[in-house]
Amino acid sequence: MQNTLIALSLTTLLLGGCRTAPEKADGDSSASGLDTDGADGTDGADGTDGTDGGDGSDGADGGDGADGTDGADGTDGADGTDGGDGADGGDGADGGDDGSTPAEICNGLDDDGDGLIDEDACPDEVTTDPTTGHAYMTVTTHMSWPDAAAYCTSVGYHLVTIEDATETNTVWELIYSGTDGIGHIEAHTWIGYNEPYGGAWQWHDGSTSTYDNFDGEVITETYGSTTYGQAAAFGDSTDQGWHEAPQTWRYASVCETP
Repeated sequence: MQNTLIALSLTTLLLGGCRTAPEKADGDSSASGLDTDGADGTDGADGTDGTDGGDGSDGADGGDGADGTDGADGTDGADGTDGGDGADGGDGADGGDDGSTPAEICNGLDDDGDGLIDEDACPDEVTTDPTTGHAYMTVTTHMSWPDAAAYCTSVGYHLVTIEDATETNTVWELIYSGTDGIGHIEAHTWIGYNEPYGGAWQWHDGSTSTYDNFDGEVITETYGSTTYGQAAAFGDSTDQGWHEAPQTWRYASVCETP
């Protein structure tokens, strides 16, 4: 058996020796002609893929075209000046609270129809006599008789005309603190009775009343040969009599509505 194996080996060797030696495989590092492949050469590392060129930067968007500067808002036309609030009908001279009743003004009339004349409408105190319906304005500013008469006329009055003893008492109590305790003036006060120089006694409003209440006191004023006209005035807080005084003297006065 052993001989048989040896013979086979020799045959094999002889047959193998007639073959062409195999080419070394690439990278075969063995010195014998054995088929044992040398370890495969390490594959060359795959070439690094070329870095993809970064996506080309998107071309910078042309900035949105700057929004056209909004045209400056047109200057708002100045608000039209508000027409002033219409004067309240009540206080305005053109109407009462309901827009139809006239307001009271200083003119010697009962404009608003309430039975009183010029209440709170004149620069001087006005008192309406409920018995006669006449109104009296007590003027505290001292003036000559002609100036006092002109002032009364300018507001629709005249210097007071006194027709009897009752009216004498009424006017006197407006001047001095009588039983009613009013007393607006408390001083010598002109009434409408006057005597022009060289003329006769008469009332400022042209009345034909012949009533008078002189108490006998007469004050004259003479400058050389000229005597000024006289006028009647109240002059005593305890006596309702009138006295005469030169028209140039300056007294308070009482005006009366027509």
